[in-house]
Amino acid sequence: MVYFVPTGSMDFYLRNEANNNSRTVGTTKVNDGKWHHLVAMKAGDKVKMIVDGKEDGATAVTGKATYGKHDYPLVFMAHYFRYVEGFLDEVALFNKALSTKEITSIMKGLEAFLSVNGAGKLSIFWSQIKQQ
Repeated sequence: MVYFVPTGSMDFYLRNEANNNSRTVGTTKVNDGKWHHLVAMKAGDKVKMIVDGKEDGATAVTGKATYGKHDYPLVFMAHYFRYVEGFLDEVALFNKALSTKEITSIMKGLEAFLSVNGAGKLSIFWSQIKQQ
């Protein structure tokens, strides 16, 4: 679970089958109106969060590292009134912990290709047509 906290940074929790939380607390402010690249992962015996290609928190995994099937494998929601104003774009899931080099490559190599610009896209035109 990735949470937005009132200080403007992100926290990452990983809960195992025994209901133990491993938590890393970020310090990078992401509520500055700019796009940010966020990675949250379990890497070996740590949970890590990386913001804009730089490690923003790492904590040892708590308890036995066994993970099972849960009712909510991927959920985007407010939790305890912690809302994020903004957009999630190009969400990707990997079945392994990525290296710093792989994260940087994805972040920088795909940035221009995946940049968000709605002008001229079909949904914009369809919206304009429906309004007429």
